[in-house]
Amino acid sequence: PATDRRWTTIEAFMPEVGNARVWEGIHFRTSTDVGLEMGRRIGAMAAARALLAHSPLELKALAGEALRIAAAIDLYTNDRIVIEELGS
Repeated sequence: PATDRRWTTIEAFMPEVGNARVWEGIHFRTSTDVGLEMGRRIGAMAAARALLAHSPLELKALAGEALRIAAAIDLYTNDRIVIEELGS
C-alpha cells in the first residue's frame, strides 16, 4: 500500500531518503553520507555566492552577518565576532 510521507524540514527529509537508498541497495552507506555532505556544502556555497552577488552590503558587513547567522544556528559558534582585514 502507498504511504504519504511529510516532513517539516529538509534536514528531516534527507537522512530518510539516504537510508531508503541504502536499504534498497542503490547506494552504499558511505556514498550516501558523502552525498548528503556534498549537497549541504554546495547549497551553502550557492547561497553565499547569490548573496554576495545580489547584496547591497559591503563584504565586511556581509561576512559579519553570515557569522551572526551561524552563531544563531550552531550552538558551538559564539557571537563574539571580530573581523580583521588584511592589507593589500
